[in-house]
Amino acid sequence: MGRLLRPGEIVFLDGHQLPGVARATSFVTANLGWAVEETGSAGDRHHWAVLRTGAGPDTRPFDYLADF
Repeated sequence: MGRLLRPGEIVFLDGHQLPGVARATSFVTANLGWAVEETGSAGDRHHWAVLRTGAGPDTRPFDYLADF
């Protein structure tokens, strides 16, 4: 998804309470320089998050991975 967006653009994630979506958020914030701008919910079963993509291109070596 990040390759489809320009640096600094916004991504809206629905279903942020789901383990896979939360794990993906952890990955992009730890490894791609994305930031969580806002989170919210509409009850216990519906959570969302707004992420901003990194400010510049990803210049890390292809084998770099930060623990998330």
